[in-house]
Amino acid sequence: MVDPISIIGLVGQISDLIQRAYNYGKAVHDAQNDMRKLYTELLTLKGVLEQLEELDIGSAEPHIADLKRSTEFRNTLSSTSELVGRLVENLNKKQTSSRRVNAFLWPWVKDDVKADIQDLERVKTWFIVMMMAENS
Repeated sequence: MVDPISIIGLVGQISDLIQRAYNYGKAVHDAQNDMRKLYTELLTLKGVLEQLEELDIGSAEPHIADLKRSTEFRNTLSSTSELVGRLVENLNKKQTSSRRVNAFLWPWVKDDVKADIQDLERVKTWFIVMMMAENS
C-alpha cells in the first residue's frame, strides 16, 4: 500500500521548488526561458500529484486503488522524489550569500536543464497515462 504522506510530501517539496525556481529565474540573467519551462513542468506535475492525492485509495474507483498499490507506481513515485531532490540540490549548488553574484550564476548546464525538463515531462506523462488507462 502506498503511503499517502509520500505524495503529500512530494507535492509540498515541489511547491517549495516552484517558488524558489521562480525567484531564482527572475534574478539570474539569461535563465528566464529555462526557468519558465522548468516552472511550467513543475506546476503541471504538482497538479497531477494533487489529483492523485485527492483520489482516495478506498474510494469507489478500484482502478485507482490498484494503481496506487502497484510496484510500478511506487517506483515512479520514488524516482520522482529523487528527481525533485536533485533539482533542489542543483538550485542550492551555486547560490552564494551575495545577490549580485547569484544574478550571474546559473546552476544548470543547458543540456542538463533540458534533460531535467524531459525527466519531469516523462514522470508527469506516466502518472497521467496510468490514471487514464486505469480509468478505461
